[in-house]
Amino acid sequence: MKERIWSHRKVVVLLSALAFLVLTQNGCFVWRRLGVSSASTIESRQYVQQAAESLQAGNLMSAEEKLTLAVKTNGDNAEAKAMYADMLWKQGRRDEALKFMSEAAAHRDALPEWQIKLAWMYFENRQLLLAQKYLERGLRQNSTISDAWILQGKVYEEQNLPDKAIAAYHQALFHAPSDVRAQTFLADLYLRGENPQRALETLQCALAKYPPHQEPAEILYRQGLAYRALLRSNDAVRVFAIAAEKNPQNPTYLSALAEAQYSAGMFDAALVASEAGLALDSQNAVCLKIRDNVVSRGSTPVPLAPSSSPEFSPIMTSAPVAPQYGSRTHFESP
Repeated sequence: MKERIWSHRKVVVLLSALAFLVLTQNGCFVWRRLGVSSASTIESRQYVQQAAESLQAGNLMSAEEKLTLAVKTNGDNAEAKAMYADMLWKQGRRDEALKFMSEAAAHRDALPEWQIKLAWMYFENRQLLLAQKYLERGLRQNSTISDAWILQGKVYEEQNLPDKAIAAYHQALFHAPSDVRAQTFLADLYLRGENPQRALETLQCALAKYPPHQEPAEILYRQGLAYRALLRSNDAVRVFAIAAEKNPQNPTYLSALAEAQYSAGMFDAALVASEAGLALDSQNAVCLKIRDNVVSRGSTPVPLAPSSSPEFSPIMTSAPVAPQYGSRTHFESP
């Protein structure tokens, strides 16, 4: 009887020891599994929350201070590193931003959005191979992020693969039908591919998502380019005029307006627009040519050689979307 009791006690002791070993292996792992946070983790999270509040209030100095404390307090706080990297990137401190975002993306609990943010950073840094690497990681975690497909489209454009880029932008629209960025980039590709009618239809769908009189000048400008390519001069004049009114400090819009007005026979108006454009950019070739033609030839039409459409830069906004980084601006969401 005593032997049986002793044997039972040995089993209990053995199981207790085994449980202790399991619970104490890998240090803090157990505490994470049990949902218990250390004091430093709690303090670091509080700093992150305070930083978010500072960002919302527009106090960048306070936000940076809180995020610095969050990272110092707990070096394992990936969320703090991701937020800090985002802020550093917007300040132009790219090397530091890449360091912290890389650490956040490598964390065991990394979110797919962090992989995509890191991919965007590498893309803007012209490091396409690394951009593609982290983009694929993010898509493996979550293939429904529209911002990831938009980035994939931009990478394909850089690789001169327009058909694949178009497919990627359509994939972005499938996951986020209200994302006008994808439609705008599609229109850019259609314009470059000499398909202005398809570009016009795509831009009209994008513009329909905005309330009246709140359409972005960037999209209206592209719509004007489509009208111009379709030889619809009066429509081009109308749309370029609205774009120029919305952003009167943009010489590109004014030169496009002057060119459209000249093509439509509106010589006096073309002269006014060209002079306004030259006041902003004295070397604008289109404005110089229109001004000289109108002044020297009076009202006699002088055919203009078709100007090449300016390069389209990736203009974005509210990313989903996403992350919004440095030069990668986003169209305002409707």
